Amino acid sequence: MNEQVLIFSLNEEQNKTAVFTPFSLIHTLSVFYMALLFNYLGFNNLQGFLALNIVHFMYEVKDYYVTYHTEKGRTNPCHRNTLINSIGDQFSTILGAIIFYSMNKSRVETKTLVNSTLIFIIISILAWVIAWGYFKIG
Repeated sequence: MNEQVLIFSLNEEQNKTAVFTPFSLIHTLSVFYMALLFNYLGFNNLQGFLALNIVHFMYEVKDYYVTYHTEKGRTNPCHRNTLINSIGDQFSTILGAIIFYSMNKSRVETKTLVNSTLIFIIISILAWVIAWGYFKIG
């Protein structure tokens, strides 16, 4: 199999994989929120870093399984997520966590968590609306 590997691409196709896609940015932003939540719940920086990377790794294992072991993954390009891309997404997660923990020096307060939750919901909705339009998901 001759698969073209790109550093960045807008999407992955049958013979083209990318380390990073626009969804890599979503992984970075999502980990900011997860780190904020873990901090609010009382996790120290190391515990939060490990927990969010474990959670994200499990998510990537699910993506790998769907891509390579289900009919949906083999036939629907929206569910294509190669091992190379999963590694890139995990890297994006680690980078987002490092940025968050290097910037955040104190315990997150309730007001910050509530405001961040609202912002995260708005960004998530916009990201999925854009994805639905561009990738014709759904």
